[in-house]
Amino acid sequence: MTQPAPLTHTGTGNVDARRTALRRLASGDVSDIYNNWAKDPEVSKNLTWHPHKSEEESAGLLAGWLERYNDPTYYHWGVELKETGRLIGTFQAVNLSERDKSIELAYCMGQEWWGRGLMVEAVEAVIAHFFESVGFNRVYATHFLQNPNSGKVMLKAGMKYEGVLRQARWFEKFGFMDLAYYSILKSEYNKEENNNGSHNKRPQQRKR
Repeated sequence: MTQPAPLTHTGTGNVDARRTALRRLASGDVSDIYNNWAKDPEVSKNLTWHPHKSEEESAGLLAGWLERYNDPTYYHWGVELKETGRLIGTFQAVNLSERDKSIELAYCMGQEWWGRGLMVEAVEAVIAHFFESVGFNRVYATHFLQNPNSGKVMLKAGMKYEGVLRQARWFEKFGFMDLAYYSILKSEYNKEENNNGSHNKRPQQRKR
């Protein structure tokens, strides 16, 4: 069978959602990163990292992220709220497979902005970017079972629930963990686009 076309990597360029702008992180974002979510134990409770103890800790991590922006296969955005210009979260894409044309989404957002549909819009925008501009066939995401709200974001963004892989990965913070998997395929994205108009414009069209 003929191999699919190679991926056309864009690196971390700007991706626009309805109420947020996904853009490269910058050295001036340290204060927002630390104060808006990284120091909050409620945000990191169901994530793989521990709350940051100081802005210096956030700055050290940020410096490592910035160094990777010259890699066209590196996707790591800051999520900026258009209304205020504040950075309210981060959005990464990891576990990229060139052969399988798949990639995993990972994201977090400060507590102050939970429950407003902002991350749903960001996920939709990144899915559109990955299918239309990069050429992925499968975009997927996972969550720990004790964090079902993350699964709700995935479903609202058009992903389908696939099931649970038992003790699928080992994490330094938790040990072996069960993971719930969700995904959307390029063929499903196209089908939705044909039925409802441009998927890339859905964040602007939805009302929440």
